[in-house]
Amino acid sequence: MKLVRVYYHSEYDYVPVSEICIHPNMLNTLIELGVLDVEEDRVEVRSLRRLNKIMRLQDFLGVNLKGAIIITELLERIESLEDQIRQLEDSR
Repeated sequence: MKLVRVYYHSEYDYVPVSEICIHPNMLNTLIELGVLDVEEDRVEVRSLRRLNKIMRLQDFLGVNLKGAIIITELLERIESLEDQIRQLEDSR
């Protein structure tokens, strides 16, 4: 198995849906589950980073889709809380 990283260099915060290589059914599922936010046929780069984490959890650890989504949301929450702790410590 070969790991390939794709970097999308853009000054914009959105990527056209047409540039995402994902099956339309999977795209609809991810939208319904709240993983991807599609506005005017564009997806936020932040959502694509989240999707990348979810796909890695599935591919390398065998976690199912819903489990990977929950893990990713919890990791994001932990990062947010750690940022808040750092801000509180810096303000002392």
